[in-house]
This record gives sequence, C-alpha cells and structure tokens, in this order.
Amino acid sequence: MSSTPSPSADVTQWLRLLNEGAAAGVSNELFERLYAELHRIARSHMAREQAGHTLSATALTHEAWFRMAEQTRTRWHNRAHFLAVASTMMRRILVNHAMAKRAAKREAQLVSLSLTDIALGAGMRGTELARIAQQRRPGLAILLMSGFSSELLDADRESPADWELLPKPYSRSELAQAMARALGQGR
Repeated sequence: MSSTPSPSADVTQWLRLLNEGAAAGVSNELFERLYAELHRIARSHMAREQAGHTLSATALTHEAWFRMAEQTRTRWHNRAHFLAVASTMMRRILVNHAMAKRAAKREAQLVSLSLTDIALGAGMRGTELARIAQQRRPGLAILLMSGFSSELLDADRESPADWELLPKPYSRSELAQAMARALGQGR
C-alpha cells in the first residue's frame, strides 16, 4: 500500500488510498478536505427544496457521506468523480425523503418490492442480489424474472419458497398480478 500523502497532497491521491482499502484515517482526512465542497453542493440542492424542509444542508452532507462510505464497489477516479457521485447521492436522499414524507402524509407505506432478473451477468445472480437486499431490508418482497426455466431458480437451493419467478416474456397484466402476489395482495 502507498504511504500516506502529505497534507498538501491532491485529493486524488487520498481517493487512490481509499480505493486500496486504506484505514479509517484516510476516510476522515478526505471528509475534512472535501467537507466545504460537499456542504456547498448540499446547500445548492437544498435551495431548490421548499422552505421549512426537515433536512438541513449539514444533515444532507453527513447522510451522503455515510452512504458513500458504504460503497465497496465504486472505484473513485478523481475529485470531480467523487463530488459528482456525492451530488447524485444527495439528490437520491432528497427524493427518498420526499417520497417517505408523502407516504406518511397519506398514511401509506412505501412499496417494498425488489424486481430483478435472475441472470445479471458478470457472475452476479439476481438471487444473490435479492438475498443482500432482504438482509438490509427484512420483509422486502422479492420477484424474480427470467427467460430461463424455473429450474434455474430451483437450482439455487437457498432461495426462499416465497420468491416468485415470472417467466419472460410477460404482459403488463402478468407483471401486475405477480407483483400483487409478491406483495401479499393477491393471496
């Protein structure tokens, strides 16, 4: 692993260390170096929100940082790349916040369904993705789809019985019915 960059070093060097799996100190150093820019981006996003928003620019900055710190598959290229991803993350946080607020206003729950193909390519399986999603969100309904036979799902013995397989091609009506069953509305 590379040595720790000097305090005057470019952020790109710190990002490289982060890509290499460096210690938490690198993450803390990056946060300190980028905080002003991240906060500026957050203020820009918040300026487009309605007055009286329950999130502050500071809270948005910190939430985006925490979510980005969880990224394990992203390779940071440079400062611009990192800040662009941070801006996108902030926008997603605001959209999710607005959706949750509207759902609460209607006294409704957000839909909890993961719809994924079984064969995702590059060695990743939809069943693996669904397992990870359910670990992070227990109770998440799973609906798998595939152009392959149901034997592919049966071959994955660890798949819970309540995961439904929707064969391709399917119509809108078939998709709607399968989604209703997966969400427990069609049982």
